[in-house]
Amino acid sequence: MDADPGKRAPEMGPYYAPDDYAGIFRRVVILVVDGLALGLSGLVALALSELLHTRAFVLGWLVFAYVYLAFLEATPIGTLGFLVTGVKVVTLKGERPSLLRMTFRLLLWILGPINFLIDLYWMTGDDFRQTLRDKCAGTLVIRKAAVPAGQGEITLKRYTLLSYCFVFYEIRRPA
Repeated sequence: MDADPGKRAPEMGPYYAPDDYAGIFRRVVILVVDGLALGLSGLVALALSELLHTRAFVLGWLVFAYVYLAFLEATPIGTLGFLVTGVKVVTLKGERPSLLRMTFRLLLWILGPINFLIDLYWMTGDDFRQTLRDKCAGTLVIRKAAVPAGQGEITLKRYTLLSYCFVFYEIRRPA
């Protein structure tokens, strides 16, 4: 008997070896290196703005910070923190994330209700070492040299945190 023509095939995504996902040490190094890069560039922009009595440098720095954290992070090159730790960001399908997805991921970091300590703590118990913002954005941070260990179905999984119910897409590894 033929398969139901109205039923779609499940979406599949790659999963990797546990060591290929960026752990807490790599994430902290990324935060420190990228924080220093943005902090130093921000100080230069602020000093130039004060020296020249214009806000253009501060506005330029905000654009730079956005491009650095949303656009450059998604490219094969990555930010300085990504270069130092040898990681990259991919979607659950193993593809390079779009600028819209990376903007959403950045906004969750800046404006979201997720405190970065809770975000980092969450990843310590996650099979894919995803932070909450990565789960919301549907992204994974993996080593650049990571090779998929296999393919799994992308499914919805429910989590409860502080009496809030979250539903995220995840890759289900075959049993």
